[in-house]
Amino acid sequence: DNIVDFRNALPEAYGITPIINNFMKGVITKKEKAKESATESDKSSLQDQIDYIQNKVTGEKKGF
Repeated sequence: DNIVDFRNALPEAYGITPIINNFMKGVITKKEKAKESATESDKSSLQDQIDYIQNKVTGEKKGF
């Protein structure tokens, strides 16, 4: 949430949004790989985290 707040606080002209979004997509990729070897209960938790981050990448609107 703090990363998204930081991203949203910066003016679009700085061009930081795609960099932060790519960073967050990298986190999603790592969590998806971790899901492959996780237990069933952990898979559910990881999927919740993936969905949450994905929503932050695609669902949040810029503040400026």
